[in-house]
Amino acid sequence: MEAIRPEAEVPLVGCPRTMADLGMTPIFLKDHLLRTFYFEPVQTGFDLAKKTCIPLSIVDRLINELRNDSLLEVRGGAGERKMSFKVTLTEKGRARGAELVSVSSYAGAVPVPLEDYRRVVQAQSMLNAPVNRQDLDDAFTHLVLSEDLLSQLGPAVNSGQSIFLYGPPGNGKTTIAEAIACISGEGIMIPYALEVDGQIIKVYDPVNHTRLDSDEEDIEEIGGPDRRWVRCARPAMVAGGELTLGMLDLAFDRLSGYYEAPLQMKANGGVLVIDDFGRQSVSPRELLNRWIIPLEKRMDFFPLHTGKIFEAPFDVLIIFATNLEPADLVDEAFLRRIQYSLFVGNPTPDQYVLIFRSICEGHGIQVADEDIAYLMDQVYGPMGRQMRGCHPRDIVNHVIDICKYNGQQPHIDRELLDQACASYFIQGI
Repeated sequence: MEAIRPEAEVPLVGCPRTMADLGMTPIFLKDHLLRTFYFEPVQTGFDLAKKTCIPLSIVDRLINELRNDSLLEVRGGAGERKMSFKVTLTEKGRARGAELVSVSSYAGAVPVPLEDYRRVVQAQSMLNAPVNRQDLDDAFTHLVLSEDLLSQLGPAVNSGQSIFLYGPPGNGKTTIAEAIACISGEGIMIPYALEVDGQIIKVYDPVNHTRLDSDEEDIEEIGGPDRRWVRCARPAMVAGGELTLGMLDLAFDRLSGYYEAPLQMKANGGVLVIDDFGRQSVSPRELLNRWIIPLEKRMDFFPLHTGKIFEAPFDVLIIFATNLEPADLVDEAFLRRIQYSLFVGNPTPDQYVLIFRSICEGHGIQVADEDIAYLMDQVYGPMGRQMRGCHPRDIVNHVIDICKYNGQQPHIDRELLDQACASYFIQGI
């Protein structure tokens, strides 16, 4: 007897074979095709399958039903292959299309049901992919971090709870936060859009999501993944001083008639960094009040303009990064909900040297030990200036700019270091 495949090998979002597999009603699907035709009146079955991300067999059936309803008609052939014939709206179909577009102009990939979204988000949660020390070393290989900080970061990431990174500016808090999303390297599935109570919410965002697959999959064959989902790297999104409470709620466009997903929904399965925490127009207390329930229950709640409120997964690692004094930002109630508070301090002299050498190697520049020692003695010793993790990168960049201006190959010497520091550091700071 043939061995049964383990459940882990079953595709998370297998290709739909019937209209029922799509999770949408036949009426919804036919209306969706009519909207697509309204914006481009003459199309083939291949065109529709590509735009709606559903199999040809289902498109074929929907076209036949719309023809039986006198909403579509065949205009002529465009080739010998099945579904290559041209189809267009009838007068009745144009009237129905105009009516549908006046309510919603969404005409992209067929959305997925909310229940399917909940299931997939839970299945690919970062909590299901715990990290070990080797994973951490690989993710932070480009950074110089203390052993103490690394030993704290691992458990914090595995907890799935929010993390508070604080400390002086310029020491890599944002870079650390962004690198955390890369620890679990496998891709996750993100839907183009969701359907909730007849409303459409766009989720996939090419600006914030890094696509790993191609949009040229074979649309003729049954098999493979559901093309309504996009395989992407785990999200690593950053919101800084521009963050407002409105960005954490559904954004309804009354002209288009559909919603844009909020930041935390787009970041599900990954990391959302609240950078420069405390410098937003929204106060830390207001931000916490918005997320009290999601941080504890891992569920978020969103109201639709119709009055319906629905529950969506909140499977995102929130990282708050700030260089302000924690005591001036948060109280005990806040810290109780942010389980891990990690201090990111200034580099030690030995770490500073390692960072400087790493930056130079990245630019193919040789640097002598005595030149780094000269820099540290001149810049930090007499001035009492504190070392920052960003200083080596910025100083080397200044040196490179000076060399380019002088028509020289980038190199390090004491004269160049003096010039770079004179244009980089503000006197007395």
